Amino acid sequence: MAGSASVHWDGSVIRVHYRGYIDGAAMREGTNGVKRCLLQRQPSAILFDTIEVEGYSPEVRAPGVEMFRALKDNGVGRAVAISTSSAVRMMGSVFAFATGMPLEFVDSRAEGERRVALR
Repeated sequence: MAGSASVHWDGSVIRVHYRGYIDGAAMREGTNGVKRCLLQRQPSAILFDTIEVEGYSPEVRAPGVEMFRALKDNGVGRAVAISTSSAVRMMGSVFAFATGMPLEFVDSRAEGERRVALR
């Protein structure tokens, strides 16, 4: 399945939902959406839902690092990723390490929402 990213506000949290095989275009779609949200107001956190990700290409690295830099530069203090995939966790860790932006991983949507205080 071709990859996609949707980005929206859920209260004071930016929520990013990735689906399918994430290539550079899908990651760029997510990055651009996050940057648009950051121009609107200051989020309390960002929540990445990657449960439906089927894989990713190496092209995700540059736009992913760009997104994490924007988050850090805008003072976003909490980033949580929902993932059961070790490959997705590895790539997320690369983004976090490259930018110094902390990223916490959880296994379920309920736990992710709890960590960013959505529910």
